[in-house]
Amino acid sequence: MPAEGRVPLRVPFFYGWVLLGVSMLAALLASGLTPTFMSIMLKPLSDDLGWSRTATAGAISAGTLAGGPVSALIGPYADRYGGRVLLPIAAALVSAGLFLMSATQVIWLFYLGFVVARSVAQACMISVLPTTTMTNWFSAKRGRALGLVNMASPLGSAVLAPVAIMLMALTGTWRSVFGTLGLAMLVLLPLPALWLMRRKPEDVGLLPDGEQVAAGAPSGGRGGGGGGADYTLQQALATPAFWFLGASQSLAILATSSITFHQVAYYTDLGLGVTLASLSITVFGVAGAASNAIWGFLSEKVSERELAIGVLLLAAVTTVLLLLVNSAFLALFVSLLLGLAGRGAGGALFSVLIARYYGRSAIGAISGALTPFQVGALGVGPLVASLTFDLTGSYDLVFKFFVAVFVASAALVYLARPPQRLPAAA
Repeated sequence: MPAEGRVPLRVPFFYGWVLLGVSMLAALLASGLTPTFMSIMLKPLSDDLGWSRTATAGAISAGTLAGGPVSALIGPYADRYGGRVLLPIAAALVSAGLFLMSATQVIWLFYLGFVVARSVAQACMISVLPTTTMTNWFSAKRGRALGLVNMASPLGSAVLAPVAIMLMALTGTWRSVFGTLGLAMLVLLPLPALWLMRRKPEDVGLLPDGEQVAAGAPSGGRGGGGGGADYTLQQALATPAFWFLGASQSLAILATSSITFHQVAYYTDLGLGVTLASLSITVFGVAGAASNAIWGFLSEKVSERELAIGVLLLAAVTTVLLLLVNSAFLALFVSLLLGLAGRGAGGALFSVLIARYYGRSAIGAISGALTPFQVGALGVGPLVASLTFDLTGSYDLVFKFFVAVFVASAALVYLARPPQRLPAAA
């Protein structure tokens, strides 16, 4: 493991907040590869190159699904090396993928560029690495740190989307968007990561949360494992809570991603108009970004497990309201609640719970092991609703199904009691 040395900056606050800033910058830049952002690139890219939208969207699905195994692979390295080593490498790989996408004329090269860029960005900039970094550097304030870093990606999509539209209007080509994003990734991220990122506070003579954690306290504090112990991946796999939490988060993501993907179509089918339906997505996105910070802060005051159960049940109630939408006001109100509850249910709260149950030492490997299930749910969710609509001609049945899915997700969190002792390795 490389020596970390001392922190490079003398700041009048805990140095972990500097790492939070770098992690949020990385997640914001990586949001230019998320399905939400890519939805605005689908039509100009397909029209220019003569590809079908299905062929172009296939790259988005392939890149998203590839993020699962890559995240599982990256997890142990996130524990061992941290962002100082992994972020510059990731920035170079993501930039290379973006430059390849901007220059491509054939579809297989676009697939190659997007799969590399999206999967690496997912693991190192959006999920496993930032979660590992925040879990290592924070304990008492871990909820707000994880909430803020989870907020960066959806917020970034909302910020970068109008920038991309303006850039395409100025240059007349979609290629400028990917080229500019690749250049920004290469210029803005590697040097701050090399200079500022550190693996753990103990490596530079600090403690989680700074002076708020006593020198003799357990490494996890409120955020540590169920008994104050740090679990290995094998030990975590041997606990029922790991599988209950993984299944719960996957169900929540399946329902939320499906509802989000079909929300515009559902509202227009109700006769509410394209403008109102598009506005509902903006409301959902902003509320979803804010929800990570809100639930993250509250998790420091309220039991994370009880809070997660409450948020999931709120998502179930909101889905019932979705079935009753009959006006523009109710449509926007439901979109707001879906952002707060649905997005929050599958976001920061689960990161806080995993860190709380299993401690810090192997959090990257443990988070990485969960990611393939999350990514699978993200890919399957929209398809479930599409097939149901094609068979029944309505979203009513599938939305009622998602009410039950959210309730089941809440029940699984209830069953996921904190581990009381370290089990034998699986």
